[in-house]
Amino acid sequence: MSAAVLGNDPGNGLTALADRARHASEIALVSLEAASLALALSIYWWAPARWQLILLCLAFTALGLWGVLHHAIARYHRRSKIRRILRAIQSATAFAGIVAGGAGVYFLFATVLGTFIS
Repeated sequence: MSAAVLGNDPGNGLTALADRARHASEIALVSLEAASLALALSIYWWAPARWQLILLCLAFTALGLWGVLHHAIARYHRRSKIRRILRAIQSATAFAGIVAGGAGVYFLFATVLGTFIS
């Protein structure tokens, strides 16, 4: 890696995910959304006791939706009312994705550690 690349990187995992979503194509983001949502629904249908995995799938769904909203926001004028509404939805999606991902990892670790400790 070059010094310029490292100089612009704040070292935050969430920033790295956002950067990947910004540079991904819309088809890739929609595919991520659809696949993650389908996986979450299939886990709910066949193994509802593993709801921790559903939270992780919903976090990836939120990441895909956040990226699609980022691409949509770029199409509107800066002072557009639609842009402000999309920005609010994007922020809510980011918050929901972070909470779902964090809770999913926490509960998944608790389940795995509970199995080994017990």
